[in-house]
Amino acid sequence: MRKRTWLIVLIPLMTLVGILHAQSWNSNTGRNSSQPTLSGTTSSIGGGALLAGACAAGTVSVTGAVVVSPVIVTASDGTNIPALGVAVSGTVTSAGTVTVDACALVAVTPTAKTYSVRVVQ
Repeated sequence: MRKRTWLIVLIPLMTLVGILHAQSWNSNTGRNSSQPTLSGTTSSIGGGALLAGACAAGTVSVTGAVVVSPVIVTASDGTNIPALGVAVSGTVTSAGTVTVDACALVAVTPTAKTYSVRVVQ
């Protein structure tokens, strides 16, 4: 009886390992590494005073981006933007175009920065 129980646990585990190996899962990006990385860098966004809730925006062309794709946005220089009172987000607004919004959480004058954009497939 114990051998059957052990086999029941072992077979699903082996299947999961086989699936992950076949998919070439990349634990750093959390996605299938056989998919291309779609990325780009915005022109400078910010530099002017923003009241709480106001946003500065910019766009970047990202070939292959589609409207339903999630977007990851980070400051190109590595700055922790939320700690400065600004929330950044990205949206694929049309095929191949990502709009990045830098929105003030409090009244602030965000330093003009470029943003790195990655579109998840």
